[in-house]
Amino acid sequence: MKTAIVGWGHIPFGRHSEDVETMIIEVAGDALLSAGVDAT
Repeated sequence: MKTAIVGWGHIPFGRHSEDVETMIIEVAGDALLSAGVDAT
């Protein structure tokens, strides 16, 4: 089995007012852009 990290995304460290699902959606979108993958 091989593993490869092809994209990444992050939010600033600290407390956030958003819920976990919203933060995951935000960083997942950033990771897809970083990887050059279309989200559709």
